[in-house]
Amino acid sequence: KVTHIIQKGKNLEIDSYSGFQDNNHFMKTGLDDFLKYHDIQLVEIAGLAMDYCVKFTAQDAVANGYITCLHFNGTKAVNVKPDNGRDAIYEMIEKGVTVLG
Repeated sequence: KVTHIIQKGKNLEIDSYSGFQDNNHFMKTGLDDFLKYHDIQLVEIAGLAMDYCVKFTAQDAVANGYITCLHFNGTKAVNVKPDNGRDAIYEMIEKGVTVLG
């Protein structure tokens, strides 16, 4: 049962890839406050697109102090350039994200 919805991308002037904040790190979505309020320490991520929203959400989760896992089989990259997905995985691992099969 869904009990809470976090909205992102509400400002037409700036992209918002992360589930935590816009790309300028100015407007927060409330996700961090919600997770902290409920004493959630582990964030598991899947979805689209691995090389954009998934990557930035995972990196922000780590930066906010959460244990962060990416479900590799539950995501897919856009791959504007052929290696974007692969590079996103390496960037997430470098930042402390655990990648699961």
